[in-house]
Amino acid sequence: MKNIIFLLILSFSTLATASDTFTYILKENQKYENSFSVNIANEATLHLVVVKNKETRMYDLLSFFMDAAGTIKELATTSFNDEPEPLSYHKTGNTITLLGFQDKTLSILDYNLENGEILKMEMEVDKKPESVFVQENAVTIIISDKNGENIEIVTIENTQAINKKSIVVPKDYQNEIDNIFNGSPDIVDTNEFVKNGSISENQAYFSDGKFIVVNNEKQDENMNVLIIDPNATNPIAKKNFTSSKLDKVKDSNNQVIDGKLFGMFLGKKDFSLSIFDLVSGAEEKNFLMSEDIAKMPKMRNTETYIEEATRSKMRPTVSVNKTKKGNYAVVLDYVNKDTYRFYNDGMFMHMLMMQAMMHQNMIMSRPSGFGPNPIEYEMDDLFFAEKSIPLYFTLDKDLNLLDENDDKTVHQYVDKEKYINILKANKNQVNPTVGFLENEYRYMYTDKKEEKIFIQKREIKRRKK
Repeated sequence: MKNIIFLLILSFSTLATASDTFTYILKENQKYENSFSVNIANEATLHLVVVKNKETRMYDLLSFFMDAAGTIKELATTSFNDEPEPLSYHKTGNTITLLGFQDKTLSILDYNLENGEILKMEMEVDKKPESVFVQENAVTIIISDKNGENIEIVTIENTQAINKKSIVVPKDYQNEIDNIFNGSPDIVDTNEFVKNGSISENQAYFSDGKFIVVNNEKQDENMNVLIIDPNATNPIAKKNFTSSKLDKVKDSNNQVIDGKLFGMFLGKKDFSLSIFDLVSGAEEKNFLMSEDIAKMPKMRNTETYIEEATRSKMRPTVSVNKTKKGNYAVVLDYVNKDTYRFYNDGMFMHMLMMQAMMHQNMIMSRPSGFGPNPIEYEMDDLFFAEKSIPLYFTLDKDLNLLDENDDKTVHQYVDKEKYINILKANKNQVNPTVGFLENEYRYMYTDKKEEKIFIQKREIKRRKK
């Protein structure tokens, strides 16, 4: 990976809006292309607009920052030869660091919210990285060579703090590394609310400084876990986990949190939830549905759950969210494997941006005539979900079953699809993008002519418990 570093100090302006709607009018030489909105440290939002500069023929990135109080700052504009695609974002102090990709180039942008300086760094890569792990104050990408013989782990705090670690992969692991990191593993971020989780064959987590990839092959009694610890003498290790109480497994799924693997093993007439310590490999707890979970005072529908989850078109899911009391709120659910798509917050916003790009291309190339448009059907499928009957229960800090559920989770659930669909239903609000905070959502849209940019905020309405 080659580095090309250059620093830019660009103009900066602050705009405070006391009104409900912030408005920005595009210049005559600017043509709207795309937009992107994200939450920053769950306290602010960043709103990005990509425009084509008709004079320079470059792509300008317009950036707007809305702080916790709702005040909006227009950040400095920077330009790219090719249309930029945001990959990640995080905030450290008064600096927002944005990682973007365009034409075999990674761009790192540091927005200094205090003095208005923008620092920009570019890194040459062979392809867009698919394994992007966002932490509170940094982002890490894992890049594998073509055959999985070497991997490079790059941790980026900002343009001035980048750490690279190269690992030679032992021959026994090369095929697996190639399959994982030259594919597209689902990145599950447990620093946000996880509703269902992933059903992908390879699910990746960042936990306690380690990168953990769990392989969930259907009808395999083992969960194969690959652990990459950049600081270990032997940085790559593999462990297998299986339930001690269930013999024949039809399907399985998992979630990793607090250095523990919560493995759900589904049989034909029973299931078990096994909890393993990833360091020692020990099985710390094992709950069998028939012996433990079904006998809880308020538990219902366990038999219905098994009947539905074992249907051929379904996949089981397990999600574990920490509560404010330090307990574990567990949800066992199932989803239609043909229509369900998993997105963490960053992937979800990226998906909306890619949808918008598809929609723009569709409009430009739409054939004449009648009949359904296949792209529109594919986009609608992303929001399709069958009604399920999940099982809810809570484990305490020592992994014991509690009779009463503790559902006051650290990270709150937001039905993002509901709010996005509300925005899409307003025909006067075109190209909507949304950044969700805990108690409100901030959204950006254009007018029908795509000449004006609007930014607003609204309260998230929750049911009182």
